[in-house]
Parts: sequence; C-alpha cells; structure tokens
Amino acid sequence: MTSRAERVLLDHELNALMLKFSRNGVTVDLLSRSGRVAITKFLVAKNLRGRGLARSTVTHLCTWADKYSHTLGLTPSAMYGSDIERLTTFFGQYGFVANPEERQPLRAHDALVRYPKGGQS
Repeated sequence: MTSRAERVLLDHELNALMLKFSRNGVTVDLLSRSGRVAITKFLVAKNLRGRGLARSTVTHLCTWADKYSHTLGLTPSAMYGSDIERLTTFFGQYGFVANPEERQPLRAHDALVRYPKGGQS
C-alpha cells in the first residue's frame, strides 16, 4: 500500500514526464491506477511522425519505470486511426505482454502490461 505522500510524488513525476514528452510533440497521458502506471493516450503529432519520437518516448518511459519499479499498462486502440496489431507489436518490442491478470468487476483492465526489469511487481 502506498502512502498519500508517495501517490502525490508519483502524480508529480507523471505530470513532469507528460510535459517533457509534449514539448517534443508527443502526447502521452499517464495515470496512476490499480498499482501501476497506465498509458491512457499515446499520440505523435502528424507532422512529426517517422522521426523516431515514439521509440525514444517509449524507451525513456520504460527506463523511468524500471528505475522506480513501476509496472506499465496500456490498451492499444484504433481511435486515432492506428492498427491495434501494429501497436501491440510495437509495444511488445519494449517488453509489453498480454495482461495475464483476470479481469475484476468495476476495475480497469489494461490489455498489455510491462513489468519492471527484475520481475513482476
């Protein structure tokens, strides 16, 4: 169980990361929920695509998550014209796997998770 102070610090860190990414043209919405950090939106500006920004952003985010032992979660979506299979393959390159956890009533369930290096948390 995390303390209120730890949750406030994590929220502050997530806000700082989102701001850093947005300055580079990448919209990443991060949310602390259910003991993990959920990536609820990941979008590279159309005019900046093809420059490796998605790769560098995910690499940075995974390095940060490993450093602080955070599990990442996300659910690929076709909402912005993306292909779910392509997104699943892309995030799989960074260690995201199908979520093995059983769905719980009234709880968010990310389709993909990435556990910090060193095992599941």
